[in-house]
Amino acid sequence: MQEPDIREEINIIRTMVEKSRKSTIEAGGLFVFWGALIIAAMAATIVLENMKLFRKMSIPWTAALIIGWAVTTAYWIRRSRNRKVETYTGRAARYLGFSCGLGFFLGCYLFPLLAVYPHEKIPVVFSLIAGILFFISGGLYEWALLRWAGLVWWLGSIGLALLPRHVVNAAFLGLFVIGFFIPSLLIWRKHRSDQGGQ
Repeated sequence: MQEPDIREEINIIRTMVEKSRKSTIEAGGLFVFWGALIIAAMAATIVLENMKLFRKMSIPWTAALIIGWAVTTAYWIRRSRNRKVETYTGRAARYLGFSCGLGFFLGCYLFPLLAVYPHEKIPVVFSLIAGILFFISGGLYEWALLRWAGLVWWLGSIGLALLPRHVVNAAFLGLFVIGFFIPSLLIWRKHRSDQGGQ
């Protein structure tokens, strides 16, 4: 292969990555929405835990899942109708997002509900899956911020596994704000500022 051909292929790949990155930035509002939803569910869990209402702790999470999946499904249906072309990176990211979303549902909702393991392990399981989601997304989009967020989640999972039970939910809330909500907010704000500059 000639050097000009190699340069052209590299430029094509970079263009595809950039298009996929822009597509993800456009979806930043959805990530912020999920972040706010999960923060609200976690705050409700902490309140219910302090009130010793342990049997009601699944209510905020059930509500968050129903609302979150309904909004996400509506968003992706509307977006797929407007999408003309999908890049390989975009498709890979979509499969990754779906896989991790299913992992969150199984590992953080269904398995504890079926008593496969206790509810106290949910933050550790969530952190492991979130680390995979962010780290691989950072590799796909060539974003150091997302790769660092993935590392924060993995380190956080170790910390959560070692913490005493009574402080795990509060620590998980802090980890979620740092590792999920803030990166999502930065991505969403970048999209808003890019739109304002056009």
